[in-house]
Amino acid sequence: MIRFNKKIIINTYKYWIFSGSIFYNKGVSFEMKKTRPRLTVTFDEDMMEQLKKISDYRGESIAEVIRSFVEEGLKVQASVDNIDLITKIIREQLQMLMDGYVERLASISAKGTIMSATSTYLTAETISRFVPLELQMEYQEAYEQARKKGVAYLKSKKKEY
Repeated sequence: MIRFNKKIIINTYKYWIFSGSIFYNKGVSFEMKKTRPRLTVTFDEDMMEQLKKISDYRGESIAEVIRSFVEEGLKVQASVDNIDLITKIIREQLQMLMDGYVERLASISAKGTIMSATSTYLTAETISRFVPLELQMEYQEAYEQARKKGVAYLKSKKKEY
């Protein structure tokens, strides 16, 4: 590949200045590619052999293979460098997704608590109104016994429901 430093057009002739010499050609145009920065890298023999095999397999030059590897490595590094940002975005998205479900569960739990309290006080009121006084147990004592039985039931591994 020939790299030209400058291109000058005079009349219909195009002149190129290349390493101090002038070349010209009538009516022929060469597109000049932008030059890329160059870097010299050395590899050991094993690595070079692997690069040649990959190059042959892909049908690409070794330079193209190396460029693709570097590009992939930079993408991975960018991901690693931005993991905190990515984690924050994922957390925010999950939070937005879960908010509705959490609110619904909290609402159901609150309703269950209200129903439980209502049931407890309704039972106490029913006992005080309909059970003869001589058969009634002290309310606090009855409540504590019932609560202990309820907690034991929840802790039991038997599926009786």
